[in-house]
Amino acid sequence: MSSIVVGCDENKHDETAETSAIMDVIENEVSIPSSGRTLDEYVRYYSFTANGEVSVVYITPINVSESVICDDEEVISICTPEGRRISFAEAGTRMWLNDFDLIPGMDDGGCNYIQFEFDPATSNILNFRCNALNGAAQKAN
Repeated sequence: MSSIVVGCDENKHDETAETSAIMDVIENEVSIPSSGRTLDEYVRYYSFTANGEVSVVYITPINVSESVICDDEEVISICTPEGRRISFAEAGTRMWLNDFDLIPGMDDGGCNYIQFEFDPATSNILNFRCNALNGAAQKAN
C-alpha cells in the first residue's frame, strides 16, 4: 500500500459542494506532463489562498511502514519538528484543506510533486510547475 503525508488537523477537511465543484473543474482542465503520472496516481490537495485563488499540490505517494512516537502515542505516521502528527492518504485521494499551511511540501521530486494555482473567476491554471532539486520550481512543458 502506498501512502503520503498530509497535515494532521481535526478540521483539515472542508469539502463543500462549491469546493468539490472547483476540484472537478481543475481536474478536468489540468494536463499532467508526460514526465508525470495519471491523475489517480497522485494525492491531490486544494486550498484557497488569501487572494481567492486555489493552491493545488499533487504528490505521488511514499511508503512509510514504521511506527513512531508522537505526542506520547505510537502511530504509523511522521511527526513534524513541532511534534504535530502527520497522517497518510492513498493515491487517488483528493482533499480540500481549509488551511493552506497544511498542504505538504517536498524537496526535489520532479513531477512526483506538482504545484500550481487556479483562478476560479477565470478558470485559468496558473504557474504550473514540477518540483526540482532542493524545492525549486521547474515549469512543466
